Amino acid sequence: MTNALGHSLYRNVDKAATEALPENDGKICYYLLPEVDGTIDPSGIDAEASIAKGAHIIYQDTNNSTNDFHERQKCALRN
Repeated sequence: MTNALGHSLYRNVDKAATEALPENDGKICYYLLPEVDGTIDPSGIDAEASIAKGAHIIYQDTNNSTNDFHERQKCALRN
């Protein structure tokens, strides 16, 4: 993680497992813009928007944090 810039780590989505769930049909939202500097999930799935539509998200767990997380420039803290 980049030090002292206020970036946040986000968990990567397991794309195959999330899309395989039958209850997620029509509920998964994808990013429209291509990945730039690792700022969006490598799977292309927008987890927050998908959850808001009622999708069940399965996150990646490879026991390797380098593969399981990505760094975003936007801070995750909210008021």
